[in-house]
Amino acid sequence: MTLFMYTFTVVAYLPRTRGEKVPADAHRLLLFVSSIYVGTTTLTKTSLRYLDIPTQTVVKSAKLIPVMAGSIVILGKRYSLREWLSALMLCGGVVIFNLSTKHGELHSTLAGAACLSVALICDAMLGNYQQKVLSKGVTPDQLMLVQSLFGMAYMLVITLCDGTFLPGMSLLLHDVEVSAVLVLWAIAITAGTALILQLVAEYSAVVAIVVTTCRKALTLLASFILFPKHLGWGHPIGAALVFGAAFVSFGAKKAGKPKSADDFLAAARANGGGSASNGSHRTCGAV
Repeated sequence: MTLFMYTFTVVAYLPRTRGEKVPADAHRLLLFVSSIYVGTTTLTKTSLRYLDIPTQTVVKSAKLIPVMAGSIVILGKRYSLREWLSALMLCGGVVIFNLSTKHGELHSTLAGAACLSVALICDAMLGNYQQKVLSKGVTPDQLMLVQSLFGMAYMLVITLCDGTFLPGMSLLLHDVEVSAVLVLWAIAITAGTALILQLVAEYSAVVAIVVTTCRKALTLLASFILFPKHLGWGHPIGAALVFGAAFVSFGAKKAGKPKSADDFLAAARANGGGSASNGSHRTCGAV
């Protein structure tokens, strides 16, 4: 499945980037970003061999925190206490909402926990290094292509070594239904990744993760509206934390909002202009 997704993205983006040159000073960083991308994607999917989807969802819902920590180390960003509180409320709300939904007994193993732990470390670096490489003149389309080429080559070697390549190809050639589902899945994954990269390019890695976490929260909320389920004590608490995070974040932005250019000019005129005026009066008096 992962090899099919990478191959689909390469086929889709190769014509879009034909003739475009990657800046020379971005080559090493681009390869590093691609390796992190393959690492987090592969480890996240591999973890499902050792733990169930609800457990994975709960853990991955908290990746905003390591991404913010990564942006401090990699990009030198700074966040206020309100912004950290907002992030904790958002992640905590999604986690509590997930844990309150009846999924049966959560299943996890040491191997699954190790896969997810390394994947979260990769997540902390990925978006921030993507932002860094995009700032060097690499386009989102070029980044999508190189990441997918790297992933395709890696997964091709893996599937050839573990003997799953030929059976997988046979299944695709003989089962039309499976092929159709995989194509739709690959389109959805590619479109989602492209949109996230665009958010990283235009805003930041943290903004992109906030959007995906809010999307996850809204998806959970919509599932309860469309497909009514048993409501537990954690559902209203989780929802309140998610919506409360939005208000805290808005307050943080409002409190930290820089003054406009007009405000700075007015302050300059009040200080500098006043001093100049006083100085001129003193000069005239001396004459």
